[in-house]
Amino acid sequence: MLNGNVSYGDTMSNSDGNTNLNIAKFTGTSPVAPNTDFTLKHSLGRVPITIVGQDTRDGAVLYRSPVTAWTKTTITMRSTGASSVYNLIVA
Repeated sequence: MLNGNVSYGDTMSNSDGNTNLNIAKFTGTSPVAPNTDFTLKHSLGRVPITIVGQDTRDGAVLYRSPVTAWTKTTITMRSTGASSVYNLIVA
């Protein structure tokens, strides 16, 4: 029984000691051109299965690249916005 002790942590850092989920967190800025692939490195040791959460400062939506598959070490994303500042969590 989890009893409410599941946590994404207190920060967007992957080294946050309060995180007790097998997730990867990212912060950054998407490319200048909307809907352009950008690749992010993770250390999950497996292919992530989904986007758990995201937010952007301009309302843009982040989504999987339809061209490049996710791997055990990278994910490739796109953003509907130009130069969108984002937070992203994948699991």
